[in-house]
Amino acid sequence: MSVVKLFILGIASLALVACDHMNIAEIHQKTITGSDYRSHLANKYKAVVKYEAEEMVDLPDAAHFATKAMAVLNNKEVPGPEKLENWYVHEDFKEDLKKASKRLDTALKIGIKETMPEMAAEAVVGFDCWIEQAEEGWQVDHIQLCRDRFNTAMDGIQEKVGLTITDDAKAERKIVIYYDHD
Repeated sequence: MSVVKLFILGIASLALVACDHMNIAEIHQKTITGSDYRSHLANKYKAVVKYEAEEMVDLPDAAHFATKAMAVLNNKEVPGPEKLENWYVHEDFKEDLKKASKRLDTALKIGIKETMPEMAAEAVVGFDCWIEQAEEGWQVDHIQLCRDRFNTAMDGIQEKVGLTITDDAKAERKIVIYYDHD
């Protein structure tokens, strides 16, 4: 590869990184209001960005979530939960994350973004947090906090809609039928 091509590639890479990091600064400045799914999702991503950038000094992941938050705020298509295949997650975590992803996808398909927007956003961001921490793989307490965050949101969703969403992505409703008995 020629020196000119390497130089152009380097400049392009720096430009992409700069855009991502600009999103961190931009999302910090945003005041997000509203009670719809987009507002809740953007606010929750904003909190993740703040934590990753300021407390963990993990700028690549902060930039990733800032980009997602800005996409939500800029009326672009709302990004979905993270996809497991896009992360280098250790085998120890993959099976639980696969099941959780299926459960979350099922919950989103039954309309929770409209009926319970804050809980839906909490489940999505909890899952995204869990997968990001699982990729890092060494902060076991952080992995557990994110997993608990996701599971607590999903438990609340299931309770409110009266369904159990199984690990194989089935939404089941428990029905009790009472008969007159002589």
